[in-house]
Amino acid sequence: MTGEKHDFSLFEPATERKKSEKVIDASKHLDTQKSKAQVQKSKRSLISVFIGVLFAAFFALMLFNKSQMSEISDKINKEQQLLMELEAEHTRLQMELEGQMSIRNVEEYARDVLGMQKVDPAQVERIAGEKTDRAEVSEIKGKSLRDLFE
Repeated sequence: MTGEKHDFSLFEPATERKKSEKVIDASKHLDTQKSKAQVQKSKRSLISVFIGVLFAAFFALMLFNKSQMSEISDKINKEQQLLMELEAEHTRLQMELEGQMSIRNVEEYARDVLGMQKVDPAQVERIAGEKTDRAEVSEIKGKSLRDLFE
């Protein structure tokens, strides 16, 4: 019998065998309870780490959103400032245009620059025309004006 192992506990009295089996069963039960406790402890620590990572990600997301909002707010403020400047320029140009287009300015420009003058009643010559309106259609090289547009 080489290399064989024998269980000598079979030759012991039955009471001692039951006690040793109970001790073995108790130690196995204790080992399983310890391993279950270790598994639950590792689960708890894993859940705690996961919750911590989740909070860190949420906090990072909030910081990112805050920076984005700040950038957008700055852009809005710059554009509003530009809008106010452009509206002021528009108002100034509108007033300048109204000043240049006044009747007095137009008359001055016509008199001084263009050399025009107001009409005298002596310069007005009335011509008599026929009292009815009429139109004449002329022909060009054998074609009427109506044929040109067709």
